[in-house]
Amino acid sequence: MIKKMLALSLLVVLAGCSDKPQSTPTPPKIKPAVHRVVFSREFQHMWYQVDAQGSAHTLHFSNNAVTYDGVKTLTYWASERNKDDNQILDAGQQPETKRAQWAAATIRGSWLNLRGWYQQTGSGTSYQVHGQQLWVASGAQPTVVAHFYRNLTFAKSHPEQKGETP
Repeated sequence: MIKKMLALSLLVVLAGCSDKPQSTPTPPKIKPAVHRVVFSREFQHMWYQVDAQGSAHTLHFSNNAVTYDGVKTLTYWASERNKDDNQILDAGQQPETKRAQWAAATIRGSWLNLRGWYQQTGSGTSYQVHGQQLWVASGAQPTVVAHFYRNLTFAKSHPEQKGETP
């Protein structure tokens, strides 16, 4: 009888079915991706613009995001695209992924330019800070399409100016 109990105990131990509670293995911690800051401190404010119809709009920048009228777009340097991103871009695809909602930043002259993460054509939107004023431009030769200000009252007192080429 003792031999049977020892043999059974040995089988239980070898099979990993002991009476001791098994510890659940801890999954490895995955470090979040570290992205280089896109928007410097001079951009990182709440900016205001009042359009020709008198409607106020907001634009806010953080390290790696731009938020226009409450819609946030994650923004990373275009150089941070990985091999898969570049293959998708080269193939002209527009996948339905989180990254398809990101913006890719580059420097074009003295402008910070944003395009879609997988955007191949079009000039995107460019930004420049001029003291208390933010210029928003479009086009291969940037044409200012909107001015934003650090103060809503100031934005309300300045009519929208469009079509300037700096």
